[in-house]
Amino acid sequence: MRNISLTRNNIVAASARIPWRDFQFVLLGAVALLIMVATSDVLHFLIPLRWVLGLAFVLFVPGYCLTEALFPQAEDLDSIARGGLSFGLSVATIPVLVLILNILPWGIHPWPILFGVYSEIAVFISVAVWRRLRLASPEIDTPKPTWHLKPWWQSLSPGERPIFLLIAGTLSLVTIWIGWMLLFPSPEIFTTEFFILGKAGLAEGYPREATVGDPLTVTMGITNREQSARSYRVEVWASDSWNPDRRALVSQVGPMTVQPGQDLEQPVSWRMPVAGNDQQVEFLLFTGDNPQPYRRLRLLLNVVNR
Repeated sequence: MRNISLTRNNIVAASARIPWRDFQFVLLGAVALLIMVATSDVLHFLIPLRWVLGLAFVLFVPGYCLTEALFPQAEDLDSIARGGLSFGLSVATIPVLVLILNILPWGIHPWPILFGVYSEIAVFISVAVWRRLRLASPEIDTPKPTWHLKPWWQSLSPGERPIFLLIAGTLSLVTIWIGWMLLFPSPEIFTTEFFILGKAGLAEGYPREATVGDPLTVTMGITNREQSARSYRVEVWASDSWNPDRRALVSQVGPMTVQPGQDLEQPVSWRMPVAGNDQQVEFLLFTGDNPQPYRRLRLLLNVVNR
């Protein structure tokens, strides 16, 4: 029993020695944001607060946690430098996170973004706490909420003030731009990818020569980057480049429903109806009942008679 009491006392003492109240606020905000996202369809009045908290977790919190991991000592940076670096590092991590999410099968959607941000924050906090454990208590950086702007501004020299104004203006513009992109993304971001693959599932090795009547096959791919499920169908047309009137429908696929973020790949086969050089094969992707093609791909073939 005494050993258990000593262990508990050691844990309490270690927790008291590490000033991690700032990270406690981060974790509390993370839980609140998670609840707001999960209940956004029911608690509509919380949407503005969710936007504000979400922007903070995208534009400030990751950079702050990373700054504390890189510079755990109080003497490393002052509070102004830490604040500016927190914004800068947060903005710098956004492209990396987007690239990673774009590679993963879940795509760039609210829940993957949320868990991606939470994952990097968890890593940064773990490193920061580990580094703080290796320092004496007086050396550890402790956030000071009682910082006053006016005395600090008056202490700056006339040459330093324009620099800080420029930095603040740049950070404000970047924050507004990123916030606008996140809250009102361009429809072009959420578009469908349509592609064809040749031999071995690569974007090469397409058929270049064919014989009239012989089957030709490629792999068709569709990736739904829209924000909702979509119905697609594909038409394959063969036409004579030298005589556009000689045009024939040689294959059809679908309709098929693809969920957001889902990849669909399947073989498409057709036969060339006539001979001639530079015969054109068009792959037309249609969405829903829209009679106009949504995406268009082309191949050129030299076709000979038997």
